[in-house]
Amino acid sequence: MQALMFDFKMWKVILKKIHLGSSFLLTKYSRVWKVPEISHPTQIRVKSLLGGICASDLHQIDLNVSLYESILASPQNPFPLGHEVVGVIDEIGKEVTSFSIGDRVVYTPIASCNSYGLPLCPSCQNNNPQACLCIAGNSMDHEISLPYRKTNSFGGFGGGGFSEFFLGFQEQMFKIPQIIPDEHAVLVEPLAVAIHAVLDSPPQRSDNVIVIGAGIIGLMTILVLKHFFPKVTIISLARYAFQAEKARLMGASHVIQERDLPKRKKEITSITQGTIFKPTLSPAVLYGEKGPDIIYDCVANEKTVDESLSMIKHHGTIVFIGMGFTVTKHIDWSLQIHKEIIIRGAFVHGIEAFQNETKPAFAWAIDLLSLYTQKFTGLVTHFYKIADYKKAIAVARTKGKNQAIKVVFDFR
Repeated sequence: MQALMFDFKMWKVILKKIHLGSSFLLTKYSRVWKVPEISHPTQIRVKSLLGGICASDLHQIDLNVSLYESILASPQNPFPLGHEVVGVIDEIGKEVTSFSIGDRVVYTPIASCNSYGLPLCPSCQNNNPQACLCIAGNSMDHEISLPYRKTNSFGGFGGGGFSEFFLGFQEQMFKIPQIIPDEHAVLVEPLAVAIHAVLDSPPQRSDNVIVIGAGIIGLMTILVLKHFFPKVTIISLARYAFQAEKARLMGASHVIQERDLPKRKKEITSITQGTIFKPTLSPAVLYGEKGPDIIYDCVANEKTVDESLSMIKHHGTIVFIGMGFTVTKHIDWSLQIHKEIIIRGAFVHGIEAFQNETKPAFAWAIDLLSLYTQKFTGLVTHFYKIADYKKAIAVARTKGKNQAIKVVFDFR
């Protein structure tokens, strides 16, 4: 099969870290990879239709993320890239009961205790599979997990969106209704990321909310906020005009494209009725109990993290969804103390509760895709064959130049 794999070798890592490696040093493309075979009775093999390129895929290829990220690495090597994928079931294990060959499905890259049929770890018991011990290659019952360890398939996150076929467990799959086209279904995973972030750290009924970034995660966050909390004021910080247009479509109350930071702060304080304070030797900050109540930072690089700290009101909340930074050097963390800011992280997705209903973020996402069909039209902007992976990744890296929102590999 054709696939683009992550090729982890220490000599390649060293070259990459000292900036001697090429852009694709840690990847390996081939037309003749072996098609993966089912080795456990609850596994399912899927033929890919579309596989989305996520910013985290780019960070992995460039090796510019925190070394902590190695906890997410699969023990398999080479490892299939891509976790945003929709496909058609090609083969099922003998104990699969909920799916049939020919079903169209999406797939969560988290293989948790339920997936393996293991006793639930504390995280899974608390509806937080994104922190499952299985990800770290551990379990509550080592004897039961031994067969998975022997086959070198235990731990880390799954992938396969950059390959023609991939494997997952029954518990990782979700059927896609016919009303949802492939181009929308491939967005389930990033939509689930936004659902988790918002429902895990929700705004109050009439809060002023800022969403930093209007890439796919930022746009999904705006839509999720508008759906679940329609009374909040949503301020979108969008870099490009094509992003601003989509942010308004998703439900943003205000869209700010101002690049100059002091002017941007003035616009935000005007909307939120906040107060700007200029310390003698420091940049201006928003000060006091009036202003943005919660910020969802969908970029989370050094610049936006520092900006979030300066813009949030006293006792406000910042939720970091993006993964645009590693080790920080230029962020004024004293603001977190002086303004008594609550800081939350939002990592992938889990089992989410809203009002009297609790279900996986993927199930919530499928509901929203069915409800808001028109809003998702056009979000997938670029389609490439996997053989053209260098061009596809180049476009995904330069979204502004190419007016790209979601770039996908097309296996249809």
